[in-house]
Amino acid sequence: MIRPHALRAGDRVALVAPASSFKRDEFDRGVAELRSLGFEPAYDESVFDTLGYLAGRPDVRASALQRAWQDSSIRAIMAVRGGYGSAQLLPLLDGRAIRQARKVFVGYSDISALLWLHLKHGVISFHGPMLEGRLARGPDGYDRRSFLGAVMEPSPLGELAPAGLEAVWPGEASGVLAGGTLTQLVSLLGTRWSFSPPHGSVLFIEDIGERPYRIDRMLTQLAQAGVLGSAAALVFGVFPHCDEPGGQLCAKDVIRAATQHLKVPVLFGFPSGHTPGRIWTLPLGVRARVLAGSSPALVVVGNAISRGNPELEAVLDLKVRYVSLPEALRDHFLWTSRSLVIAGTHGKTTTTAMAGWLLAHGGVDPTVFIGGIARNFGADGSSYRIGAAGAPFVIEGDEYDSAYFDKTAKFLKYVPDVALINNIEFDHADIYPDLDAVRLAFRRLVNLVPGRGLTLIGADSPDAAALAATARSRVQTFGLGEGHTWRATHLQSDAASTTFRLWQDGTDEGMLTVPLVGAHNVRNAMAAVAIGVECGISLSTLREGLAQFTGVKRRLEVVGTARGITVYDDFAHHPTAVAQTLAGLRAAHPSRRIWAVFEPRSASSCRRVFQDDFARAFTGADEVIVASVFRSTLPDSERLSEDRLVADLAQASVSARHIPTVNAIVAALSAEAREGDLIVIMSNGGFGGIHQKLLRVLWSA
Repeated sequence: MIRPHALRAGDRVALVAPASSFKRDEFDRGVAELRSLGFEPAYDESVFDTLGYLAGRPDVRASALQRAWQDSSIRAIMAVRGGYGSAQLLPLLDGRAIRQARKVFVGYSDISALLWLHLKHGVISFHGPMLEGRLARGPDGYDRRSFLGAVMEPSPLGELAPAGLEAVWPGEASGVLAGGTLTQLVSLLGTRWSFSPPHGSVLFIEDIGERPYRIDRMLTQLAQAGVLGSAAALVFGVFPHCDEPGGQLCAKDVIRAATQHLKVPVLFGFPSGHTPGRIWTLPLGVRARVLAGSSPALVVVGNAISRGNPELEAVLDLKVRYVSLPEALRDHFLWTSRSLVIAGTHGKTTTTAMAGWLLAHGGVDPTVFIGGIARNFGADGSSYRIGAAGAPFVIEGDEYDSAYFDKTAKFLKYVPDVALINNIEFDHADIYPDLDAVRLAFRRLVNLVPGRGLTLIGADSPDAAALAATARSRVQTFGLGEGHTWRATHLQSDAASTTFRLWQDGTDEGMLTVPLVGAHNVRNAMAAVAIGVECGISLSTLREGLAQFTGVKRRLEVVGTARGITVYDDFAHHPTAVAQTLAGLRAAHPSRRIWAVFEPRSASSCRRVFQDDFARAFTGADEVIVASVFRSTLPDSERLSEDRLVADLAQASVSARHIPTVNAIVAALSAEAREGDLIVIMSNGGFGGIHQKLLRVLWSA
């Protein structure tokens, strides 16, 4: 295999447009970035040609490439953009010029056809950044180290282990690295330039914006063409925007299924080509060795994983050491931290996010682990925050089971120094047979708090309040009633926040504002403030931090507004959570019409155990739409009855109906919702992507 001449500072780089046209401003920024790397861009005016979606006529584009290969002053060729059109040039190009030129050639996406042409003629090329969207973004658009290391160093790149790379199937293998963008490689099959890498190659495959079924179709085509079966290993890209809406099926699921029978190492998540982050450069045609998690020291088994999962079965067959996630958190973090466990049937995610934020705002620098996406952490929100070593660890204490092999509550592993119990009600009917079993789990949690620790109890909940008598630690209570350590009075709501007066042991601490609606969020805020005070933060600092709390995704989250209609996403799936959410929204918007669109999806909400409670909970809405029960395999005697729920609501003078499908629900809302209405989508799952479907229809109407 011929390796191109390594580039040096000052070398001329020809800029070509073999496929689609591009934006001139991005071209100019890319040229500036190329110059900042010490190279001299070279191009002629034909690069700016346009012909519909193409960068000019095929013959003109092909001639530009041929000239770049033949021009002795040019040391490298870089594509400006991919898109479409590279394959049109294949019959017009003289491949012999590639071998004679020995020039660095860089691109990806539609340029994969030309990268493969280099490999067919025995020349190494580079799956790496182009000008538009990559060099135009400066260092944020591409990984400089891998790019410059690939094109300027004659020696091998060494180990490439970007963050996020994970083993789908374990093993070790080596071979010639070949590949590119999946759609382009598949489109070459059956042509004179059919993608047919050498037997025993390491295949790199990536793409963007392809639905899982289309990825499945293309991988099947590669398999039936003999390409996948001849590979020694496979490395897949990040595949952004390829998952089904709502997370029901993702690209990685399809890749795992399509490659299981191959019995070769498979990696997923290498950020070359289409990736939301920096693009790494891969030299195609070199020998590469793949190490795919062949000997994990420890496997963490999530509680959604059960027997029959292929990865779990491999762990058991190989007798690899495994633990549950709660065990891993305890053993690797909590033994050496002050563990602040926030539990309760309702409100624990919001309270954990709020307490974590208040401690961070107060300079405590905590580590935080949440069962949701907290908007205060990171640019796009995060479910965790890594703090200083030895600092407090704020963790959401879930009463759900730990793993398929450990049916005890997660929070029993969290060695609490402080345990906060917001409230206790029956939930998780698939785990707990009755309320007494739930009570027992929380009693066991309280019994783990050391004498020097603190138990914080939401005393407005009778079953939570009863725990005070069993605690062996200090106890504080919070709520809206009298006699609590922490009490809130004078609640006032507006469209997006609630103001209340805070009392500590009977002392007026002044007014606080939480940027959330509903009395339940006032209780959450009091609990978080109590945690902050326990960690030594002043009330003035906590008051300031509370006002800056930006909430948790899927907790009455505004996902969009169209035609004056506001659409919310809410995780509520328990009757109490439904009632509290609707009551908070009503207090904030007393004159607006409220629609509640409910998908019974969780293990409890699908069951008849909450039949009457849901009928009471939804009386806070003006219009109710009930979708079909998600777990349709439940026996009729156990399954929630949609028709009975609608009938009970009608008897309570609430307009309600059962509409089975997402598309029918969207059609009804689009036809009947009017300006000023508030639509709350309630589900603990993806609900078939209803949120964006509804907004698209509303926007287009």
